[in-house]
Amino acid sequence: MPDKDTEVWETSVEEVMTIFRDALASLAPFLHQARISSKEGEQYDDYDAITELLYEKIVINSIKWSFADSEVEIEIPAYGFEFDPEKHTAFIEVCFESNQELYVFQEVSYERDLFDTVRCYPLGKTQSLFSTGTTYVSREKCSFQVRNKKEDGFDSASALTVIL
Repeated sequence: MPDKDTEVWETSVEEVMTIFRDALASLAPFLHQARISSKEGEQYDDYDAITELLYEKIVINSIKWSFADSEVEIEIPAYGFEFDPEKHTAFIEVCFESNQELYVFQEVSYERDLFDTVRCYPLGKTQSLFSTGTTYVSREKCSFQVRNKKEDGFDSASALTVIL
């Protein structure tokens, strides 16, 4: 537990994902001015580097720091990359009404408005290897939680207490 002088931030996976999405949306006009496209299919290395850094600093580090006092090791895939059960210990789950499986967050994209859509894929019923097939879900119709691997499946957490 943090001592009385330690600053903590009570947040959630949902909130840090929203902050990440809002940061990307805020940067998009400036990236466009610099000829760095945020549109799916037009993105290249500069855009990837920016999104990966924001995701790491806002989302991944917030989750890691919320587990800092526990013995749980958190290794989450980088932005845009797939969950590899041999390498990663956790992933961001995309929760939506019709899903029957665990869906792994991969990236945000847009259909009508900036970053209004979440790209994800099913982990698979075995929960050990990811299956194929990309799914796009409206950002308004989904929520997020972190799933961390344990011997017989995955634990989940949505609330975060980030030790700053």
